[in-house]
Amino acid sequence: MEEQIVESVRAGLKGFEIGDFHLGLSFPQMPYYQYFSHSDIEVRRYSIATFVVRLGNWKEGSSFHFSHTERIKLNQPELEVYIQTFLKSKEMIKKDFPSMYQHVLFFSKILLEGSATRGQTWKFRMAYPLKKELKNEIDFNLNVKSTLLSTKYLLKEFQLQPFFSSDYFDISGGI
Repeated sequence: MEEQIVESVRAGLKGFEIGDFHLGLSFPQMPYYQYFSHSDIEVRRYSIATFVVRLGNWKEGSSFHFSHTERIKLNQPELEVYIQTFLKSKEMIKKDFPSMYQHVLFFSKILLEGSATRGQTWKFRMAYPLKKELKNEIDFNLNVKSTLLSTKYLLKEFQLQPFFSSDYFDISGGI
């Protein structure tokens, strides 16, 4: 399963370096959140990357990944499970993937405020204690001025080759 996660997410990320969150990238339906604290850093990298991309897609107007699942029919929104697991694994994520961590907080903040729902009927909802814990994490740790504004840091953490020259870290083209 772990190898399948790495391979399928790598394949699913193709094109991100050109269109980032506007592409609506898709990944096989798997419980990626179960791997946020996996011992293999590559499995962690790509499981967390799916969460970042899905939140980024939602910020751009598509909540499909979190609103069209069987879990909603069972009254167990998958989003809550992702948020819970993210918060449990936050220290490891923050240390290993600081840009992904910042992006999750940034997108969560925007979605909690409702500024990116663009008339969608499905809202960023969760149980109050979880929402409060997420808001606290956002308030204490979100540094929008850091790496968030540049896609190049995400490309590095996703291990993708930049497409645009502005996404390289140096003039020679190295990442």
